[in-house]
Amino acid sequence: VGPAALHLAAQSGSLESLHFLLALKADYRMPDNRGWMPIHFAAYYDNIACFAVLYRKSPDLLEAETRAEHHSTPLLLAATSGALDTIQYLFTLLVNWLKKDSEGNNMIHLAVLNFHTEVLKHLIELDLPDLPVWTTLVGMLDCIEYVRREMAVRCLEVLCLAKDHYWKFILDAGTIPSLINLLKSQSVKLECITMGVLINITTNDPIARAFAESGGVTVLIKLLASDEPELLSRCAVVLHDIAQLDDYQAAIAELGAIPALVNRLHYEIEDLLVNVINCIRVLCINNKANQLKVKECRGIKPLVQFLSSDSDVLLAVASAAIAELARGNTKMQNAIVEAHVISPLVELLRGRKTSVQVKGAMAIQTLCERNTYIQMRFLAKPYGKRFLVLFWPHLQAFQLKVKEQGAITLWALAGQTLKQQKYMAEQIGYNLIIDMLLSPSDKMQCVGGEAVIALSKDSQMHQNQICKGNGIAPLVRLLRSSRIAEGTLLSIIRALGTMCVGEAIISNPVSQENVVDEGALPILVNLLQTHHSLQIKVEVAVSLACIVLKNSRLQVVLQDQEGFCYSDVLHLLYSTDKDIRLRAGYAITLFAYNNPAQQFLILESGPISMSVFEPFLESAVETERAMAAFQIVVLARIIVDKDPVSLSARGVSILVDLLCSEEASTLVLTGKLLASLAHTRAGIPEAITSLGTIQRLCYHLYAKEEEVCISMACALGYLTYNRTAYRHLLVQCRNKPKLFKRLIKNLSRDARINPEFVKEFRRQKKVGLPSLSLEINGGPPAVPVHIQDKSQEGGVKVYKSRFHPKDSLFLVPTTTHLMGRFRMPEKPRIPPSGHYQPPHTTASDLIQVVRPRIVDIGALRCNAPGKKS
Repeated sequence: VGPAALHLAAQSGSLESLHFLLALKADYRMPDNRGWMPIHFAAYYDNIACFAVLYRKSPDLLEAETRAEHHSTPLLLAATSGALDTIQYLFTLLVNWLKKDSEGNNMIHLAVLNFHTEVLKHLIELDLPDLPVWTTLVGMLDCIEYVRREMAVRCLEVLCLAKDHYWKFILDAGTIPSLINLLKSQSVKLECITMGVLINITTNDPIARAFAESGGVTVLIKLLASDEPELLSRCAVVLHDIAQLDDYQAAIAELGAIPALVNRLHYEIEDLLVNVINCIRVLCINNKANQLKVKECRGIKPLVQFLSSDSDVLLAVASAAIAELARGNTKMQNAIVEAHVISPLVELLRGRKTSVQVKGAMAIQTLCERNTYIQMRFLAKPYGKRFLVLFWPHLQAFQLKVKEQGAITLWALAGQTLKQQKYMAEQIGYNLIIDMLLSPSDKMQCVGGEAVIALSKDSQMHQNQICKGNGIAPLVRLLRSSRIAEGTLLSIIRALGTMCVGEAIISNPVSQENVVDEGALPILVNLLQTHHSLQIKVEVAVSLACIVLKNSRLQVVLQDQEGFCYSDVLHLLYSTDKDIRLRAGYAITLFAYNNPAQQFLILESGPISMSVFEPFLESAVETERAMAAFQIVVLARIIVDKDPVSLSARGVSILVDLLCSEEASTLVLTGKLLASLAHTRAGIPEAITSLGTIQRLCYHLYAKEEEVCISMACALGYLTYNRTAYRHLLVQCRNKPKLFKRLIKNLSRDARINPEFVKEFRRQKKVGLPSLSLEINGGPPAVPVHIQDKSQEGGVKVYKSRFHPKDSLFLVPTTTHLMGRFRMPEKPRIPPSGHYQPPHTTASDLIQVVRPRIVDIGALRCNAPGKKS
């Protein structure tokens, strides 16, 4: 017998019909052919009003069971159909929520088997002790019956997606071991659903850590041997999450994850490739061992090939992965460049997708960081000098992150040498440098400060141009900022000091007056006296010394009006940090340089002992010995426990001995220091000359490093003002006629040479040099054979940049590097290649992993339970 009229009224929710039938004395306890009474229909079909009428008619119907099938109560039928409103109503009636049907299923089991996750969420929020949802789910995960396991996993996937705080219940219920067991089920379908749960919960570090500690990583790596793309993609996402935990990168790599991931780069499915590449990227972040493993597994080539893809997402992800592979690892940088990565990366910068360009710029940055070989590879290309045009949209973009990356990448190309940094700063130009200083970004401010340092270093012309273009004001403005990063503050402080001193510690009165007029002195003095960082304090001391160097008026202002006291600097000489001590000694040296009056004031502020300098004079680091030697020569009269003459002699001897060094950095520094001493107090130039310094300086004029040649030429130029050095150098130039030409060629714009020396040599050359000195008559070669420049060494090709400046000031046309803000304030500069196009708006980060949520599981290749995939 089928349902009666009362059953149909309860099923359809027809309240009027229900009332009418009850008024006619219809039997509300009559079952249909399945044993369902009308109240069961009302509960199953979520008709609360009908259920309430029947309940008021007979309250004992609340727990009435069906007479056939599973003997279910109204509550169990509501859980089976997902009738959440009815369940909530039944709970207000204090229904027995622990009731089970004839097969032992309570309402949680029925909700899971019928995939009613909203019912499960409600029960979780109720948090009934006798009705534990998570414990029940875990029990179903461990069930032998395949259907129960599958439905439990699918419900877990949705629950974990719905609420972030559910991870606490997952840990408390011991879900992780059960999920790992499911990953060993040898059923692709069940494994893939389980991975869907994991990718939604491993974003929480405690769960990711618990999964790894339970042996889940080994299982994931075994699953990477599967041929199911969806399963592979999800495995890569979970490994990606675990690899971001501390100390898990190495463990994952040791278990063989990197070869397995690299082997999956041959797929042509974008989502899978994105997740695999992202996992490789995270494994290589600050991990040189993993970076090299990718190289050993031949993973570089496919990553470079993806840079030619038509997919913006793949372009961005591959660029980001290459950036992390190369970061801080010279071997990897060279290996990636040898895989022909330069041209594809440059092509990315020519594109129109800003987010892709940013990732490409990041890759270029990490490839070039502290790698002169690769910097030269970029700059030696035909497009090397057009990088500013390529980065113009980045530097002018509205998005701050885009501008930051463009600036950082350009400065990475600037390298570590002064010549290259000066060249890049000139290419950027005064307008953009000042824009960087005015930017709210710490990174751009720092790059702007470094660019100012590079431009103004040993270049009075650039110093004056920056002053004329109102470039001092932004620097002083940043000093006043309370939110400036410490690294940026250091750069700004150094920039102010560099602006005031030229070649061989020659002061620039124009820059000094501009810095003081902008109100920098009180800010710097306050930083010296109150800042918590000793490094900031010592750099402030050096910059203050540069600002008042050889300027008696400003020295009076600093001490009488701003409250500066030498004791604030002298106590830094006794810091526990040796770098601070050495730098503080340099600051005191600059204050005392060629200034007996200041030397007396320093002596009054406190005695300086030779014990401060002895550790540096005996140091194994050559540059430390050079700096300490220079300092004791200048400070010889105010070091109280040693004789000034012996101190000067010792310092000069150490500097001259360091000219025998094989380190280019030592030679450059020594040459600069000797040039500075060459125009100090009487007797010092004579002492320098008497030790055979001229011959050694001339020898290094043929060095391969251009900075060494420039430094040696500067020292020789200043020494020509000493009569003895004048004669020694003239003899050298007479015996080697090409030496004079090399000397003049390497003199920078601001270096000085005695015009009488130049005039005398040219006169003698015109009259005729001694024939016996010429090489054709058996004399010495003009260029010593053992230091001649060789383009190849050991079969390794040496790349050189296309620009060869004596001083980078003469490199770039005036219209490109001298166009300051003061020249064309009304019209912004635009790239010469065409009209300026505003960049596209940056979309969300393209390199995020693709986290599949709920997919059509039926589309997967699945096996019957128990059979191996």
